[in-house]
Amino acid sequence: MQKELVVTFVGDDRPGIVQEMSQRVTARDGNWLESQMTRLAGKFAGVARVSVDEAVFASLVEDMQSIPGSRSCWKRQPTPPRIFRHCRLS
Repeated sequence: MQKELVVTFVGDDRPGIVQEMSQRVTARDGNWLESQMTRLAGKFAGVARVSVDEAVFASLVEDMQSIPGSRSCWKRQPTPPRIFRHCRLS
């Protein structure tokens, strides 16, 4: 079953970071639905909404967090009001 997820991220600004993130989503047959991104003081920051099968959610989070120089926080809401959060801020 597909679940919509929201990820916020910040990291060092460098070429190809968005491509790296989107490839990790599509490698799991997911969809990058929408996003807002910006550069601030040499950093890259953004928020994205993606859809991915719940069975591969944990591996996607782990893979996204392996991107060098970046930090991310994931949130999904499978059935209200239960909320799952996975944040790595350091």
